[in-house]
Amino acid sequence: MTNNVNFDELAGNAFAPNAGESDFENLFAAVFSLPEWYFIADAEFQYKMPYCMPFKSLGDEITLTVFTDGARATKFIAEQGIKFGATDENPNAPNKPEDLVMRISTDGILDFFDRLAPFKITKIFFNPNIDSHGFHHDLKMMRPIHDHLKNKGLLEKPSAENASGNLDKLIEENADVIADFERENEVFSSMIAGSASAMDGVSDESGEQIISNTAEMFESVRVQQNMPPKLFRAYIETCLEKRKFLMPTLAFAYFQQSESGIKKLQDDAELADEMAKFLIKKVIPNADLPMDETPQKRVEPVDEKPAESRFDFDALSRKAIETNAMEDLNALFGAVFALEKWNFIARGELPDIYPYVASNPATADNQPMIRVFTDEERLMRFARENNLTEADGSAKILTLPTDTIIPYLEGFIEHGTYGVWFNSDSGSADFFIPIKQLQPIKDHLAKLNPPVEKIAETGYTTLILTITDGLMFPSGTVSKSTYNCNFFCWIPRSWTENLQIKDEYLEKLYEQFYGADWRSGNSDGSRYVVLEANSSVISPERIQGTDWSVVQNNELNKYWFYIGEGNGAFKNVAVDEFKTYIDAYLQTQNRAEAQSKQDNLANFGVSETPDGGFDLNLTVNKVGTVDFDTSIAPFYEAIVPLLQDFQGTGEYLTLLRFEESGKNDQVENIVSNSHGAYLQIRRFLYLNPNNGVRIGVNTIHSNHLRHVQTQSELKVSFELCKNLDNQTGVFYHAFQGAREDVLKLEAAIQPLLESVNYRSAS
Repeated sequence: MTNNVNFDELAGNAFAPNAGESDFENLFAAVFSLPEWYFIADAEFQYKMPYCMPFKSLGDEITLTVFTDGARATKFIAEQGIKFGATDENPNAPNKPEDLVMRISTDGILDFFDRLAPFKITKIFFNPNIDSHGFHHDLKMMRPIHDHLKNKGLLEKPSAENASGNLDKLIEENADVIADFERENEVFSSMIAGSASAMDGVSDESGEQIISNTAEMFESVRVQQNMPPKLFRAYIETCLEKRKFLMPTLAFAYFQQSESGIKKLQDDAELADEMAKFLIKKVIPNADLPMDETPQKRVEPVDEKPAESRFDFDALSRKAIETNAMEDLNALFGAVFALEKWNFIARGELPDIYPYVASNPATADNQPMIRVFTDEERLMRFARENNLTEADGSAKILTLPTDTIIPYLEGFIEHGTYGVWFNSDSGSADFFIPIKQLQPIKDHLAKLNPPVEKIAETGYTTLILTITDGLMFPSGTVSKSTYNCNFFCWIPRSWTENLQIKDEYLEKLYEQFYGADWRSGNSDGSRYVVLEANSSVISPERIQGTDWSVVQNNELNKYWFYIGEGNGAFKNVAVDEFKTYIDAYLQTQNRAEAQSKQDNLANFGVSETPDGGFDLNLTVNKVGTVDFDTSIAPFYEAIVPLLQDFQGTGEYLTLLRFEESGKNDQVENIVSNSHGAYLQIRRFLYLNPNNGVRIGVNTIHSNHLRHVQTQSELKVSFELCKNLDNQTGVFYHAFQGAREDVLKLEAAIQPLLESVNYRSAS
């Protein structure tokens, strides 16, 4: 269907005055049935951002450009004069227009769009060439349109034969890149070939062991490529099958073409999801080797329940409503946000699909609410009860990912929608919440960490020490212990050498475990002896995912937990305390990494947002006249709610310079929030030494504020100067940080500026 589609003709039909829903469906079914869409990589962002531009016809909204074939994309580059070619500022820029064209599989395109949401991109424009019949739509509607077409069975996928041909084409087009990779990794390929040869003719059990051993051998590659263990094993299996070390994206392309690979993706939803996410991330940041097809999500594996079946929402809802206790509300909404998706009854026809909204006189003062369901069974029950099914008894279902659901729902507030009402069918314990409360609740849940004492920011290592010991009697006979002793230790890195505990600290651990005089023996002449000792460092990746509470003593192994203290001694702790120390340390490390990441992003004029997206940085620095009786207090009150998630991390900033000799009667106050001191408020009388003018000065200055979750930086300054001689006022304010934060601050003070007759002088 999609190989020889005339998209200009389909677009003309879909947007003709007499067009029907089928015309629109035909157009977008053809679009989504393409194996890939073509984008232009913005050279200014070094392949990290698809090309966007404003269109007058769309009200100058930021619009993503996309093309149904590479030729249109290349032609658009020439039409718009898009820059390419290396420069002094950007020496790694592509050398020809074709190098700017990148392809993204349609199987992963919706997740890709979700990653663009923080950039405030609202529209998508297909084929905006001069001589093409382009067509556009709201970017947020792409998922509802896709799901509508999928539910009606209107989407086609490339046949295996075509997919194989596409793979051959990709390999041919990227032959130089692949050849360079293989030359650089000849040694790895020889190791893979050796392991593959060892598998020839062995049993399945032995073959599985060889695969596991090979995966362990290449653990550093897994960490470097940031692959989950299950996905990495699939990668290693493909390398062994091809008997060479492969580029990851190429390996997964082969994997998806093999019968065994297809079967695994059908049977293992977790593996399919991991592969899809890996490939989506690979395509954009590195322009590595864009794939034609990423795996679709299949049925859940039988041993892992989906989130909606892990939680008893009826029980959680009843308890939360009964007690109204914070911990019960946390449990209920924690489960809600743990869902991969929320389910809605779809209303409307393409291109306008939206969730079902209805009010009830007995609930929320009859205010309109979006009906949402934690699973499709409840949704279908509600649809049948309220005559919302189709003639065949089915219902149109709209599913949206939880990760990006809040901005989408907040768009309904301006249309009078009050809240979201969960599971309002007759068989469920329903509950609802105002839409405007969703983000605060999600933020609150993200902060739920147990209080911990401050841990010194020195390097620490987690390792496990396993010893075999025994009791030596005066005769010299040793009675070996029937179990191994395992010590999980969290200690300063300086206590280790070559990943082993240094002898002097190992002795301190023995003294803590056996007693200070353990080598002197017991009163009966016996003494403990260590027969064998081995220690192994636990990687940070494993620490992050370890559930220490599952460690249980058994007949062959017993476990203890130790913390290395500042005085060089070991402290025996319970598992919960051990976890608390490690979590606190990891949080400190994560904050440092996040701050470094934000500082690096700032060099490119962007900041990372709490949802993992990106926002442009913005600097506002303005001055204007105000009424003489203006007070700075309302400005303070307006910004405080917007700074509650920021902490102070540096020196206080000032806008104007006042000679210390001219200051009189200065009063200073340092204001704190829940994260510590963050604002400096000053008031003083200043006598200008140059002209003798008396100036009353009121200031509010932040230091280098950091968002407690993302570590993005924000600076805030106000200075109100009143000329006491001629009774005039001047107001200075400056904000610097992520665009969204700065705009919120600007919006908060704008009414105040208007109320004091602010007149800009900048």
